[in-house]
Amino acid sequence: MTTSRDQHRIRDLLAKQELAELCAAYSRAVDRLDEAALVDLFHADAVIDTFPLLFRREVPGRLTTAATGESLAHLNYLRALGEIRRERDEQCVD
Repeated sequence: MTTSRDQHRIRDLLAKQELAELCAAYSRAVDRLDEAALVDLFHADAVIDTFPLLFRREVPGRLTTAATGESLAHLNYLRALGEIRRERDEQCVD
């Protein structure tokens, strides 16, 4: 019989494994310069989907990391103002 603590530990281990697999897939896509594989790793509502709303021109690949940080800052600011809200789907994805 598993306890509640065991169930939490199992859930945490599964989450860590999923993150490790995601990191490996990301590294593999970057190493191979495989843009299609890289795009497939992002959730449909990824922060990069806000780029066209926040930036006047297309964000070049080399600036994606900086643009992601900038987008998150803007989104968090708008959320703090109550202008937008964050919702979670049935799979606990924001």
